Amino acid sequence: MFLDAQYYSPAAYHSDRDGEKVNRERAFKKSRFDESRSMALRWGGTKDVIPSVLLRHKTPEDLKNPHQETDLDRQIQNESREDHECILHAPYPFRIWALMVSESAGRILFYLMTPLAFLVFGLDFFIYEEISWEAIFTTLREVWLVFFIVSGLPLLMWTIPLLILAVSPRWLGKKGQGPEWELNRRTGMVRVWHYPRRLSRHRKPDITEHPFTDYEAAVSAAADQYGPWYHFILRHRISGEYVKAGTVIGPQRNLEQCYALWDFLQNYMDVSRPLPDVPFLEPHRHKDPVTAEHDEKVGRPADYWRDMDMATFEQRAEEMEGRVRSIRSL
Repeated sequence: MFLDAQYYSPAAYHSDRDGEKVNRERAFKKSRFDESRSMALRWGGTKDVIPSVLLRHKTPEDLKNPHQETDLDRQIQNESREDHECILHAPYPFRIWALMVSESAGRILFYLMTPLAFLVFGLDFFIYEEISWEAIFTTLREVWLVFFIVSGLPLLMWTIPLLILAVSPRWLGKKGQGPEWELNRRTGMVRVWHYPRRLSRHRKPDITEHPFTDYEAAVSAAADQYGPWYHFILRHRISGEYVKAGTVIGPQRNLEQCYALWDFLQNYMDVSRPLPDVPFLEPHRHKDPVTAEHDEKVGRPADYWRDMDMATFEQRAEEMEGRVRSIRSL
């Protein structure tokens, strides 16, 4: 496949050229992952698999309504990017996470607990033999605290974030700390931002940049009372610098989801092949020369995912989950 030298950097990752070289270097020099509890993953031999979180990141309905945003989305100045050039991760500020969790949890609890509050009121009310206004007021005095705890607190959790959004959108929309890491397909480089522990507005983060092939991938494990959690990480082979690339899918119960993420990232960075065929990258496929050439050659519709109905999409997602469960990358 022809590579556009004016578009791609000479350092861009090419699996046919770089994959085996990376494995030989890793075999020659023992990985530090081998000395830890992390499970090192092999370069190359990738499959066309997509982690469930990334496949469902955008649905056909989202592609049909690209400008459909909530009030919160419009206010937040997020620097993340996911396109034909790079995957750049910039987490939301803590205040955004706190408000989103409060709003979602409050709404769910309100709808679940309000019927319970009315049930308590009804049971207490029917203790009285005669129905009267006096009985109603007496019952309200007795159960008002239950009403407040069971239904009022969730209502406050739900409405306070919406009130903050309406009253102070500028404070809510302020940028967070900034980007954490970037995987750039065009340049083949991985960029990492290192922020001071006590960030000052006048202090800039240190930025490091290394070739993608200088990193090794691994899965670290932790456990709670329900079982193991798996986290995907990248580590620079020389400096020991960590890249929390697994944040794009979060901690996983299934180890194979981390394997799928490593295959996905290698396929994304590999300029000898087209972009992974995933809904959130579909609007950008024609902008990448290798992908555009591939799609024209095989006759892939430009709106393959966009024109898909949700039933078919769910079927494709289930098929992909089956393929993910069958992969091994150790």
